[in-house]
Amino acid sequence: MRDTLNSCILRVVLCVWFMTVPALLSAQNEPIKYIGPGSCAATSCHGSVKPIAGSRILQNEYSTWIIKDKHSRAYQALTGDVGERMAHILKLAAKAEEAPKCLACHALNPAPEQRGRAFEISEGVSCENCHGPASAWLGPHTTKSWAHEKSVALGMHDTRDVIHRTEKCLECHLGTQNKFVATKSACSIAGRLTLVLNQNRQDCYTMTKLPYEYDFRCFQDNTASISFDPRSTAFIRG
Repeated sequence: MRDTLNSCILRVVLCVWFMTVPALLSAQNEPIKYIGPGSCAATSCHGSVKPIAGSRILQNEYSTWIIKDKHSRAYQALTGDVGERMAHILKLAAKAEEAPKCLACHALNPAPEQRGRAFEISEGVSCENCHGPASAWLGPHTTKSWAHEKSVALGMHDTRDVIHRTEKCLECHLGTQNKFVATKSACSIAGRLTLVLNQNRQDCYTMTKLPYEYDFRCFQDNTASISFDPRSTAFIRG
């Protein structure tokens, strides 16, 4: 009787194992994908109306973004008379709101195969533009014991690192080889970019490693201000 019971248990375990392991391996081999800002909008995530007291994560980040942050309206800047004028200045073959060069910095515009679910390009510059594609870490990163490093390993951009965070901003606000659409004169309308960084004072000075011309200040309250001028010679890429 006991042998029969043990045999049944063994069969069940083996059956579950053979069904589960291929599914896990398949999930691990799935490409990391973008899933859009709506995935962060729940009030228990980042869509709270009021900041959560005593928490490092205020949980109202989505609400702040959609109501106050101009990044949420970055796509709209490509439309209408302004967008038409910029398309003319940059000699684009398409409308600004359809040009990949413009969408690279004015929207979340991954390739179709990198989209995990449908979202609107008109939502502008949203969460994953800065934090990286979230399909692999979105669920796990909400658990209490989940380490930030695990999310980074699964595709999250490490914006806790002051250098990585600033470089992510500068990709579009100053340009890189992959995100560079205009000449010095065409983008001089952007003016100076100033970032206020909440970082400990010692780490503030690591900002000097950035390969740009800047005005950098580190203050007594452990914050730093760093300003970049797109009109400087550092803006011109070879």
